Amino acid sequence: MSGFGKQVSGLTAKLAGLLTARNWKMVTAESCTGGWIAKCCTDRVGSSDWFDRAYVSYSYAAKEQMLGVSHDDLIQHGAVSELIARQMANAAKQRANVEVAVAVTGIAGPGSDGSDKPVGLVHFGWCIGDQPVSCGVAVFDGGLVGLQFWPIGTMAEMAGRTIGPFLELNILRNVDHDRAGT
Repeated sequence: MSGFGKQVSGLTAKLAGLLTARNWKMVTAESCTGGWIAKCCTDRVGSSDWFDRAYVSYSYAAKEQMLGVSHDDLIQHGAVSELIARQMANAAKQRANVEVAVAVTGIAGPGSDGSDKPVGLVHFGWCIGDQPVSCGVAVFDGGLVGLQFWPIGTMAEMAGRTIGPFLELNILRNVDHDRAGT
């Protein structure tokens, strides 16, 4: 296994552990990664315990039809924006009725999308529990192949860093709640 493969495997193992410990399920909404985040998740033995489904919505029409992304927002902001990543994550979580959703949308190239956004720009969104969507952004090098792989590790790392503290905080809240007798 390559260094990248080991990194992604380690990150998905951590993510799987966090979700399984809480008996939570996850959904992905992917554009530029073309379903590779879901593939990395489902490559793990036992993934059906924590992974629910994936929405691969590459086109504007797919984003609108599968996830209810706003047509007007797509036209005004383009598919590669924080707003669209946020809508993708929210919709995937609601439609799948799961606790965690991750979304990724980016410009894979080789050319730009006609805007001033650079090739390699990727926006991420993730929803955890009852928290609002968190977003991140990165610019990756490496052409189409790189832009399908690098966001996978970044998304797993971002989600893992967010889910862990979220679960710890909620576990502490539950302990405090139980101690208070309410």
